[in-house]
Amino acid sequence: MKNVSAIYNHNVIFDTPLYVAKQRFITYLLSHYTFKSRISVWLLNYIKANRQLVDQIRFVDQIIEHHPTLTLSTTESEAHAIRYDDDTFHLINIDQIFHIVLASNKAIDIKIHFDHQTKRDAHLDHILLHQLLQLSNQTDYMHDLYHIELSQVTEQRLLTLLSSQIDMSLTMQDADAFYHFTRLRNTIKLRRLSQ
Repeated sequence: MKNVSAIYNHNVIFDTPLYVAKQRFITYLLSHYTFKSRISVWLLNYIKANRQLVDQIRFVDQIIEHHPTLTLSTTESEAHAIRYDDDTFHLINIDQIFHIVLASNKAIDIKIHFDHQTKRDAHLDHILLHQLLQLSNQTDYMHDLYHIELSQVTEQRLLTLLSSQIDMSLTMQDADAFYHFTRLRNTIKLRRLSQ
C-alpha cells in the first residue's frame, strides 16, 4: 500500500472541493472493503448521495470524546460492526443507528476500523489531510495529523505549501486562515520532532 504522498497531488490540493473528496473516499471504501454490517453500507451510500450529510460528516482516525461518532468496521476488524455514540445515545449493532444518523442535524465523526494487522490505508490518510487543510477552526482534529503517514518529501512540500498559505493569509489580512495554517505547520513540525 502506498503512503499518502504517492496518491496526493499537492499542486491541486485546493482544487477538489472537500465534499467531492469525501464522496470519492466513500466510493473507495465501498468498493475495496467489506463491512460487517449491512447498515454500514446503507449509511455510507445514503451519506454519499446527500450533499448536506456529506458536509456534516468528518472522517477521523482518533475518536474525540463528546463528539457524535459513527464507528464502522470492516470484516477484518475485531471491533463491533457498527456503533453510534453521542452524549445521549450509545448504540451497538442496531438498525436505530441508521435513523439517528439520517435525522441528525449536527456534525458527525466517522471512524472506520480496518484490519489492525495491515498497513494504514493511504486513502484514509489522504482524506484526513484534505479535511485538515480545507477546514479551519478544527483544533480537536489536529491529533489525527500525528497518525498520517507522510514521506519526508511530502512533509516538506506540505510545509512549503502551508508557508505560502500563511503568506497569502497575511496579504489578505485573514486572521482565521493565518492561525489555521500556522497551527497546521507547527503541528507538522512537532510531529517530526516526536518521531
